[in-house]
Amino acid sequence: INLNELPVIENPDSFYTMNESEIKQTHIRLSLKIKQADVIIIETTTHSLTMGYYVKMALDLDKPVIILYQKNSKPYYFSGIENDKLQLVEYSLDNLKDVLSFALNYAKENLDIRFNLFIASELNEYLKWAAGKQHMARSNFVRNLIIEHKKEHIKEYEDDLKK
Repeated sequence: INLNELPVIENPDSFYTMNESEIKQTHIRLSLKIKQADVIIIETTTHSLTMGYYVKMALDLDKPVIILYQKNSKPYYFSGIENDKLQLVEYSLDNLKDVLSFALNYAKENLDIRFNLFIASELNEYLKWAAGKQHMARSNFVRNLIIEHKKEHIKEYEDDLKK
């Protein structure tokens, strides 16, 4: 997680006074930043449908999302979303650094690593079929196969790590 670059900090007052061209450019820029980000942090003390849209986009991209809010401003709609990648975190100006550090560590532990796999078209067709039979994405199917393999070989794996 690269904390040296805070890519998007928008002032709500200027955000909602943009003209149509500025709105388009901002949407393109924010969407690109979300796609590139490891973790998305959104402050929602001021309610915004726009922030809801970007939270959904990030979750659809399987990005960890930290939603910050101040006391008495809990974004209740988000609390109804069951997703391990979503954290709702209450903060105050006094504890923001500690709260954010804890939330980022949790998000870091739950980051997925992108892995590209080149396979023959015949294997891809089989993978589509097998995953479809299980009602899951191909990536989840492959992940489950790896998890099952790891369960069978965990002792050997741990022994090799000690060497």
